[in-house]
This record gives sequence, C-alpha cells and structure tokens, in this order.
Amino acid sequence: MKKLTITGMILVMIIAGCKTKKTEEQEIGKLLERQAQLQESQSASVDELQMIRDSLSQEKQILVREREQKDRTIERLEANQKALADSLREKEQSAVASEKAELEKRITAYEDSIQLVKGELSGLNSTLDSIEKSIEFYAMQEGRTEKALESGISEIDRRMTQRENRKQQEKKRAELLKRRMQVADKKIEAYEMERQMYVDERDNLLRINASEKELTPYRERIAAMDSIISVEKDNRRELESELGEIAEWIAATDSVMNELRAQIRLEHDKKAIIENFIASEKERLGKELEQLTSERSKLVQKQKQISRDLAGTEEQIASLDRRMELIRNREMSDILEQQAAIEKAEADLAEEEIRLLEEKTGGETEGSDVTETGDDDLGMLSNMSGQLDSLNDLIQEEKAEIARTRKELAEQRAEAVRQRAKFGRTVGITTLVIVVGGIALLIVFYFL
Repeated sequence: MKKLTITGMILVMIIAGCKTKKTEEQEIGKLLERQAQLQESQSASVDELQMIRDSLSQEKQILVREREQKDRTIERLEANQKALADSLREKEQSAVASEKAELEKRITAYEDSIQLVKGELSGLNSTLDSIEKSIEFYAMQEGRTEKALESGISEIDRRMTQRENRKQQEKKRAELLKRRMQVADKKIEAYEMERQMYVDERDNLLRINASEKELTPYRERIAAMDSIISVEKDNRRELESELGEIAEWIAATDSVMNELRAQIRLEHDKKAIIENFIASEKERLGKELEQLTSERSKLVQKQKQISRDLAGTEEQIASLDRRMELIRNREMSDILEQQAAIEKAEADLAEEEIRLLEEKTGGETEGSDVTETGDDDLGMLSNMSGQLDSLNDLIQEEKAEIARTRKELAEQRAEAVRQRAKFGRTVGITTLVIVVGGIALLIVFYFL
C-alpha cells in the first residue's frame, strides 16, 4: 500500500510541474479518486484472504476431531478383538480337554473288548483244530478226484485265456481293416477322377468330329479304368465282408465266455462246469474248423490273383517308357501323384498287418493230464483244439504272405504311378518351353 501511495505522489508532482493550476486540480482529484479505488480493492482482497484462512482453519479442526474419533474407534475395536480371542481360546481349550477325556474312555472300552475277543478266539482255535483234522482226513479221500477236476478247470482257463488274446488280436485286425477300407475309398475316388479326364478328352474329340483312330485309345483307356474300378470295389466289399466276419467271431467268443463265467458263478460243481464246457466247445471247434478250411481255400485263390496282379504291374513298369500317355498336363500329374500316395499308404498298412499277423496270441501252453471222469472227452477236445490251432497258424502265415505280396504290389504300383506323373509333368514343361521358344523365334523373325 505504501508503494502505491508513493507512486501516486510522484505522479501528482510530475503532473503539477507540467500543467496549469486548474488542470492540476482536476488531475489531483482523479488521482485521489483512483487511489481510493485501489485502496478499496486491496481491502476487499485482504478480507477475502482472511475469510479463506478462517475457512481452512475450521476444516483443519474438523479433520483433527475426526482423526481423534477414528483413533478412539480403532482402540475400542482392538480391545474387543483381544477379548473375543481370549474367550475363543478358553472355549477351545475346554472342548479339547473334554474330547480328550472322551477318547480315553473309548480307548479303555476298546481294550476291554479286545481282551474278551481274545478269550473267544482262543476257544474257536481249539474248535478249528479239531475241524481241520477232520478235513484233512476227507481231503485225503477226495484228493485224486479233486486233482482231476482241477486239471479240467485249468484246461478251461487256458482255452479262455487263449480266446481272449485272440479276440484282442482280432480287434486290432478290425481297426486295420477299417483303415484299409478308407484307403480303398480314396483309391476308387482317384481312379474315377482319372477316368473322368479320359471321358472329358473323348467328349472333346467327339465335338470336333475326330477320327475313330483318335478316339480308340481313349475308349480303351476308359474300359481299362472301368475294369480297375470294378476290381477295387470288389476288394472293398471283401474287406467289408471280412470285417463282418471278425465282428461275428468276437460276438460268438464273448457269448461263450460270458456263458462260462455265468456257470462258474452259479455252479459249485466243477464236474458239471467241465461237462458243459466240453459239449459247447466241441460244437464250436467243429464249426470253426469248417470255417477255417473254407477260408484257407479262399486265401489260396486270393494269393494267386495278387501274384498275377504283381506280375502285370512288373510288366507295366517295364513297358512304361515305351507307352505314350494320352493326357499330359498338370492336373493329370496331380491325380497320378495322389494315386502314388494312396498306394504308399496301402503298402504301409500291409506292413502293419504283417507285424500283427506275426504276433503270437499267447496261452498256447499244453493242458494238464486228466485222470478221472472226462479224461477221454478232454483228450479228444485237446486234439481238436490242437488241429484248429495248427490250421489257424497256417492261415495266419498265409495271410502274412498275402500281405507281403500286397505290400510289394502296392510299392510297385506307387513307383509306376510316380513315373507316369513325372513323365506327364516333364512332357508338359517341355511342350511349354517349345511353345514359348517358337513364339520368341516368330517375334525375332518378324522384326528382322
């Protein structure tokens, strides 16, 4: 404020030295009026600052009081929590002491009961000693018969174990056949795609009125593809039939084993169990022997057919370089490469089938000799079982040999198709290069 006063006085003196008396009085009045306004404004600002300071002081006092109140609340809560913890600790100690006393009472009662039971067991042991002596006497009388029955039961267990192992192997074969059917479907689809390309080319030639000489190769190739597709469909149906036979065999095995288990659960007479098993097993072995004999004859014919196909594939590979492909383009090469991949997958499945067929089913130990009733029947049953096992082993070997031939056939077919695809792709590229080169030469000659 003093600075403003001094400034005003200086201004007044300056103006007083430059103006007339009248003008000087007017200017002094204005300066005094301006000085009064500045003083009023300064006074208002000071009052406003004083009010803000008073308001902040009040808020500070309120916050201090709230903090003190919260501190008192926290102290009260801590005191209550401590009191509650002390109360719970006392109750828990009391409960533990009561439970401990109850357990001690129960332990005492158990010890008393154990002493009573020991006394009763001592009496029972004496009674059991006398009973065991009687049992030993009767066991000596029945030992020979029991040994014979146990031999029969052991033979049943051996046969059932062997059938269970065989069933697991047949399940694996069923899964393998399903995969072969999928490969067969893909192969048929690829052959039909190749056939359709020949049909399209033939139709194009017909639209331009091509000669019979030009149409004949395509008609022959379409007829050959029809024959190949028909053979593949027949093979696919054979796989489906074989899969059905495996399912029937597994169902029959489950039925026999479930029936035998039911007899063992319901009957305590081992002799009756053995007699029922012999009767059902004779009938089953007879039927299975007939089926295996028929299957073996089919396998022989199948082996001959696959051998002929293999020889034909070898001739096809030998004459591949001399034979001209009717269609030489990228699409045909892709189809042929797809066929090669399918043949490779079939070869891999054949290798997997070979490993599966060479696995032993287990349970092929010799049965025990039977010396009592049922000895002749079990002996005859064992002979039939041995014949069946020998025939089954022979069939497994023949199936493995067929799988080997099929693998070799698939590998050679894959190689032949790969060469066809390579030839078609190479000829297509060569043709494109020749065409492009010819166009380039025409352009050069034109400008020359």
